Amino acid sequence: MRYLGLCAAVAATLAAGSARAQAEDQTKDLRCVALFAGMLGNPQFAQLKDSTSAGLFYFLGRAEGRQPKMDLAAQLSRVREDLPITQYEDETRRCFATLKKKNDQLKAMGDAQQAKR
Repeated sequence: MRYLGLCAAVAATLAAGSARAQAEDQTKDLRCVALFAGMLGNPQFAQLKDSTSAGLFYFLGRAEGRQPKMDLAAQLSRVREDLPITQYEDETRRCFATLKKKNDQLKAMGDAQQAKR
């Protein structure tokens, strides 16, 4: 019986950690959505339109995959309010690095498929 209680406590701790990690991932992805959306409307970043569009939809898809029924407007408003302007540059770098990593993975998959032909 004692072991059952211990197992239940461990499972609850792991579940709480997993939920916290998912919430952090959600916030990070929504930060990317907010940053890329802001860049799309800014002529200063016009040369990055394709990358920012791809990033916007990539991170939006990840966020909606976790929470399909979220109130996107409310979540983006919360994320914008919680993100200090002093972190915009670092966060944008993180978002682009994540997007580049996924793009490189997809290119490698495509190259491997081409090599098989």
